[in-house]
Amino acid sequence: MTARDELIAKIRRLPEPVVQQVNDYVDFLLTKRGGQGMRRLQTLTGKPFKYEGNFIEGITAYVGEHGSRMVIKSGTIERARLAIQENPDGILMGPNRTDPPPNSLGAMLQREGITPQQLCYLIPLLKEDKFCDAFREKKKGRPFLVKFTENA
Repeated sequence: MTARDELIAKIRRLPEPVVQQVNDYVDFLLTKRGGQGMRRLQTLTGKPFKYEGNFIEGITAYVGEHGSRMVIKSGTIERARLAIQENPDGILMGPNRTDPPPNSLGAMLQREGITPQQLCYLIPLLKEDKFCDAFREKKKGRPFLVKFTENA
């Protein structure tokens, strides 16, 4: 029996007024997790992805045709935000999971045992939130530079 099955069985045994309270609490949890449902965005290279969550509790991005999950913890989000703020001239994104550029956000995450690929989804979210901007120097293939937006 799964946890979901156990929960449903317990709810069935509750009196109706308590079931309403449980229902209200579930609504609260869904709203707290980003109750608008799955939201959509694109990576900086234009690849679509879906996501849910928020910067405080963490983000789950669903990528690719089969919706593989990429969980971005709140601590990772905070470390990335701090690194972006502390580099007024910008910091390289570096999402390469095997060889991110030295002194990039990706290298920082990799040193902490976190895959730099999370940046493919986190930076567009931070950009959408107007926390930062990200752009590539004129030549295609160059890494993205991420800069803090002063009026964030």
